[in-house]
Formats: sequence, C-alpha cells, structure tokens
Amino acid sequence: MVGAGTNTTMEARKLRVVLYPSPGMGHLVSMIELGKHLAARALTVTVALIDSPHDTSATGPFLAGVSAANPSISFHRLPQVELLWSEPPVMLTFEVVRLSNTHLHDFLAGDSPAVIVLDFFCSAAIGVAEELGIPAYFFCASGAQILAFFLHLPVLHGKSTRSFGEEGDRHDVIDDSMRKEKINVIDDKWNQTCRLS
Repeated sequence: MVGAGTNTTMEARKLRVVLYPSPGMGHLVSMIELGKHLAARALTVTVALIDSPHDTSATGPFLAGVSAANPSISFHRLPQVELLWSEPPVMLTFEVVRLSNTHLHDFLAGDSPAVIVLDFFCSAAIGVAEELGIPAYFFCASGAQILAFFLHLPVLHGKSTRSFGEEGDRHDVIDDSMRKEKINVIDDKWNQTCRLS
C-alpha cells in the first residue's frame, strides 16, 4: 500500500549504486561495462572518477559517449589531489586513491548510495564505505587467474620469510602460464606494491 505523499515514479524507486574505478582507462572501461549491466536492472549508476596521474586525454570523449548512450549512468569527478612524491606508476595509482579518500567521503556522504563497488586497486577506500555504513563490494577488472594469484599472496607470505626473488623459479602456486607472465614487482615480498596487493 502506498501512503499519502509517496512518490511512486520509477525514478524514485531506483537504487543508486556508486562505482569507483581506479585511475586508468582499462579499469574505467571495465567498470562502465559493469555499470551498464546494473543500469539495465533499473539501478541508477554514478561513477566516481579520480583524475589519473598519467595523461588520459581520451577519457573526456569516451565519457561523453557513454553519457549520451546511457542516461542512467552519470559521472562525478572527484577533486584532483596533489602528489608530493614520485614512485613507480602502480604506486602512484595507489597513492592517488589513498589521497582521494577525503573527497570520496564528502561525495558519498552527500549522495547516500545504496552500495559502492570498488575497483580491486581501490582497497584504500574500504574504510570510507565502512565509516559511512555503505555496503561495499570489490570488482576485479582483470581475469580470474590474476585475481586468484593476488588473493593467494598472503598465503605465500606466510610460507617463507625469504623474498620471492630468493625463491628462484620455485613458486609452487604459480602455474606455467603465470610463470611466463612473471610479475617482477612481486619478487621482493617486502616491496610496497606487493604488500598493497
């Protein structure tokens, strides 16, 4: 039963989902594809954008095309943050995400979404969702094999005190296809990038 003064339009009943991709076109495209599926299920989707520390001049035209073709998907660009140091590109991404937490908090506090979906590389934002009481889910834009590998890293850390590089080519958990695509940054298990994973 609908009470007096209740807005019964379809738009009023739509739940809002915020998607939070890590900086970079590949993660943005994958997250928007997820957004299209959510929008097709009568959800309103807002993508919170972080400016990439790298030049992404293709982002503007891409977002304009997505907006025109998908009216249920909107974009909110978080204010740009200032990077005070230079690190390898993957570390810059983690740092930009971490520094953007205050801006994300302010946006989410005003937007009151039903849920937030965080890019796998935006794990630093989980505390923001927890603080605001917003259910949070992780989305991995990569394949299942690399996701399984990253999720297994804590087990590898616990098996040995030695660095992965000292283990040589003996990574019991890594199959041949993964070994061919060796990720050099994980050779040093104490490397900051490896710890963030």
